[in-house]
Amino acid sequence: MTTNLFSTDWIISIFLSIIPIDLTHIYLDLFFEQSWDVCYETAISILTYYEQDLLGMHDAGQIIG
Repeated sequence: MTTNLFSTDWIISIFLSIIPIDLTHIYLDLFFEQSWDVCYETAISILTYYEQDLLGMHDAGQIIG
């Protein structure tokens, strides 16, 4: 089984749960226009936004929680 069978739904649902509801239509439009590039750019933007908070955490439980 390849990860492509389940990863697309998983990744999109993660992004849609993080992005404010009023911006999801913009994200999905960009995703269908630019494909995975928008996912990577969005992930980098989210990580950059939360960089200081993430660097201050000491274990995976804090990051996930």
